[in-house]
Amino acid sequence: MWERYCNGVDAIVFVVDSVDKEKFNSARFELHQLLVHHSLVGVPLLVLGNKNDIEGHASIKELIPALQLDKINDRPVSVRLNQL
Repeated sequence: MWERYCNGVDAIVFVVDSVDKEKFNSARFELHQLLVHHSLVGVPLLVLGNKNDIEGHASIKELIPALQLDKINDRPVSVRLNQL
């Protein structure tokens, strides 16, 4: 299903609920499945953690290993928390 949204993009913005840590495994799987598409090779990635105004949200240091962002080396990767 992702294939139809992948053509001609200049960047990927992947939004993660930084409070729902139980879904990080699913988010990691979906993200890495998306990144293998041929049309997305080398396309920069921004991972945006939202809901950081809620107590118990994941920090950037938690998001990086949870989503295995440190294993992505074929494109620029940036991680930010949504600023309110």
